Amino acid sequence: MDLSDFKRAYVLLALSVASIPLLSAQNENVLKGPELLPGGKIDRVKGVYVEFVFTPNDTSHIYLFDSETKPLNNIGISGKIVFQHYDSTVSSYNLIQRNFSEFVFKSNFPTYKFCTVYLEIKGESLSVEFYQNDRYADLAK
Repeated sequence: MDLSDFKRAYVLLALSVASIPLLSAQNENVLKGPELLPGGKIDRVKGVYVEFVFTPNDTSHIYLFDSETKPLNNIGISGKIVFQHYDSTVSSYNLIQRNFSEFVFKSNFPTYKFCTVYLEIKGESLSVEFYQNDRYADLAK
């Protein structure tokens, strides 16, 4: 092996190693779905990612993403969210469209046991449940 062969092999090795982070980053995006917002929970149903971001006693958000994790246009999509609270009461809110792929509702309570998001997308009904973590459970007692 002469010096030029050694240089060629070195360059190929360096290029191969340099491309590993790029390939890894692309695969992470595909496998993990959309990047979560702080406090967000995400689930996938029938090829749609639904992200739920609960903010106690404030405006909470639902974000929609398509199967390729791109924001899903919410035009023509309607929905509601139903909460089961720790005291066994139930509350329901219509989702209000805001921005391209976002819905909002006023969450005027500090905690919940679980909630179900119901969506109507192109004539198809979807639903997904999200459970409250125990972070706010003590406030309900």
